[in-house]
Amino acid sequence: MRLPENTSVTPASAHTLAHNGLGYALQQQGKLEEAIAEFKQSIALDPNFVFAQNNLQEAERLLVLRRNPPPLVVDDRQWLPSRRQEPLVDVLRSVVLIIIPPTGGANLGPSYGTGWVVKREGKTVWIVTNRHVVSDKGTDPPSEKIKVEFYSGEPPSGQVRPRYTARIVQITNPDDPLDLAVLEVTGIPDDIKPLPMSSGRFGRTTPVRVIGHPSNGGDWTQVSGEISNIINDPNKPPLIQIDANLAQGNSGGPVIDRENFTVVAMMVQIADGNQPPKDAADTNRTQSPTTGGFGLAYRMDIVIEKLRSWGILK
Repeated sequence: MRLPENTSVTPASAHTLAHNGLGYALQQQGKLEEAIAEFKQSIALDPNFVFAQNNLQEAERLLVLRRNPPPLVVDDRQWLPSRRQEPLVDVLRSVVLIIIPPTGGANLGPSYGTGWVVKREGKTVWIVTNRHVVSDKGTDPPSEKIKVEFYSGEPPSGQVRPRYTARIVQITNPDDPLDLAVLEVTGIPDDIKPLPMSSGRFGRTTPVRVIGHPSNGGDWTQVSGEISNIINDPNKPPLIQIDANLAQGNSGGPVIDRENFTVVAMMVQIADGNQPPKDAADTNRTQSPTTGGFGLAYRMDIVIEKLRSWGILK
């Protein structure tokens, strides 16, 4: 397969897309080493191209699995850091990485999002996230092949974190201004617990921490910030403005009170500090990820009310 000749489009952009597309096609054929080389070329042309970053990570993971098939049951608790090494280990354990396969015929590769555990019964947990994380822009049906990963330390060489199949059990309609979905996952380790939530009102300057998987690099990142504003729109749920260095991929993540370690809000939109917020559906599936100085989040009383109406919470 040949790359396109330079045309009226920006050469780097055309070649970035072409290397990524070729890499994805090679990955689907099982040619992982060749795919990895193409993804690296795509990233070299455009270090901010999210799809190539995600695809590289996926291809390298598949290569590890091919070379070292994992046992049927992998206990990732053996890789967890101590609480002395990572004081937030229990919180991080309940914040999941959501992996969504391409939808709507797209071949750019998977996208990532964030969710967190709100309920557990036996070996089953329920995870809340944004609708737009699992259903691209409301134009495609929700994905049926969602996977999640739970936090652990870095696996030893030749091993990868286990992944679990998730299914959507509740999701708001595309025309509903409340952008929420709930996933169900079974067979998870015993130490993963729901995060405590607070439905109280929090004022400006409240110090918070946002945990998520931003598209500008890094998983389970912890970004400190503060509540800076309350935005009321009669046609939409009230939003809390969070001043912090955020990026797409943080959507769906918990906003945690730094003093009491309770979830006080849930991220839904990321905004460039010099521009108005992007629509919530503009996730890291877009070619140019949004990275900005603030984001918008739902108050937890609104999220809790919806979870109760769905029967997830009592």
